Amino acid sequence: AGKGIYISRAQGVISELMASLNMEGGGEIAISLENLYAFMNRQLRIANVNKELRPLDSVVKILGILREGWVEISRKTPVFSPENKSL
Repeated sequence: AGKGIYISRAQGVISELMASLNMEGGGEIAISLENLYAFMNRQLRIANVNKELRPLDSVVKILGILREGWVEISRKTPVFSPENKSL
């Protein structure tokens, strides 16, 4: 039952990511991310129902790649702060 709780939490996080997509303004990237998030949620469901680890491995790998991209974007994106009024 413990694994199921963590899988459910992961599904919730991925569902939140999906809900945060700007489908109108996000264009092809938003569509691709929506498909990727849906795939990951399906994999998590398969892992949970069938008690399989292999689908979890693919989700972990994809999330790792996405995280690397988000970190890189955050490094290149200026952050607004009261001291930095040029933004």
